[in-house]
Amino acid sequence: RNKKGDRLKFSTIEIREYERVKGDHETLLGCPLALGWNYWLKPDGGRQALDEYEKNRGPRRYGLDLYIAYYERTRMIKA
Repeated sequence: RNKKGDRLKFSTIEIREYERVKGDHETLLGCPLALGWNYWLKPDGGRQALDEYEKNRGPRRYGLDLYIAYYERTRMIKA
């Protein structure tokens, strides 16, 4: 809180989609993936009200839900 008792608030977020590139870390699970420097925004600029995003986003993913099979990793890099 600041001296006036106000709180920090977020109202808008910007969602970026980054390119996937071949990573430089070793893995036994196939081609390593990393995020590149280039990104794209949605036609609306990627901006969205935070409350709207939270209301419409899917459930959080954990463990095997985040796993990408080796053949899918390779396909992503070649695409």
